[in-house]
Amino acid sequence: MATHQLFHLHGNLIDVHAQIATEVDEVRTLVIFVHGFLGSSDTTWNDFPMLISRSSDLEWIHSDIFFIEYASMDRSVGNAAWDLMLFLETFLENPGSYVQNWTRSPLLANLRPDLSYGYKQLVLVGHSMGGVVIRKTIVDFLRRPFNGSVSTCDTLIRNAKVLLFAPAIGGIQLSGAKGILSETPGLRALVNMFTGKTSSIADLKQGSEFLRALRESTEYMSRQNQPAASISASIAWAENDDAIVNFCGYSHDADQVRILKSSHRSICKPQGLSDEQYIFVRSRLD
Repeated sequence: MATHQLFHLHGNLIDVHAQIATEVDEVRTLVIFVHGFLGSSDTTWNDFPMLISRSSDLEWIHSDIFFIEYASMDRSVGNAAWDLMLFLETFLENPGSYVQNWTRSPLLANLRPDLSYGYKQLVLVGHSMGGVVIRKTIVDFLRRPFNGSVSTCDTLIRNAKVLLFAPAIGGIQLSGAKGILSETPGLRALVNMFTGKTSSIADLKQGSEFLRALRESTEYMSRQNQPAASISASIAWAENDDAIVNFCGYSHDADQVRILKSSHRSICKPQGLSDEQYIFVRSRLD
C-alpha cells in the first residue's frame, strides 16, 4: 500500500491538499489534479485520494499527489492558468524547501529529506475547466522566450503527461448547465453563468475567441519540430455529458477514450481500483 502523509498547503492564489509520499528513498513523480468550474480539491476527485492510498502500485508509492484548489468562478481561465504556472515554477525550483516552509512539519522533515524531491516526471490531470486551465498553462509556458538555460522546471513541464477528464475545450452547453452546477448549486453561480458575469464562463462559451485562440496555438505548437510532449493530451470523455461540447479533442490528441455510463460529474469519480476512471490515470503513469 502507498504510504503518504496528508497536508493542507496554503498559497497566495492556490491551495493544495497534498499526499506526500513517505518511507521511500526516492519520489519520482509529481501528480497534480486540477478541478473545474465550481469544483474543489475534495468534491471533484471524490475517492481518488483513498484509492491511491490503498494501491500497492509502485507508481503511486513513489509519487507525491497534489489536489489543487483555486477560485474557478472568480478568476478567468487565463488568470487561473497564470496562477498555476507561477505555482509550478515556484514549487519545482525547490520542492523540498517549499513543502517544508508550507507545512512546518518536523515529522515530514525526518520522513522526507530534501534530496528525495528530485522529480523525474510531472503528470497534470484536469477535469472540465481544469483541462482548459492546464492547456492554457502549457501554451503560456512554451511561448516564453528561451533564456539560454534549461531548468528542471522547464524539462518537467515540456515533458509532462497531460490527462484530461471531459475538458471544456470545445465550450460549455448552457442547456446542460446543471452538469457544471451540480457540485455547488447556488443562485449566485446560476445568475452569473447566464448573464456572462463570470469571467471563466465567458471564456468557455462555445465559439469564444479564447477557446479558438487556445486551439490554434496548441495545434500550431504540435506541428513544430520536436514539439513538447505536454502539448498533446490523453482525454477521457463521458458518454452522457450534457454540460460541454463532447468528443472534440484537438487534432493531435491521439489518445482519446470514452467512458460508458458516465456523466460530466462522474467521469472523474472512480469508486474502485477496477473503475475505468481510475485505470485511465493509473495506466498512463510510467
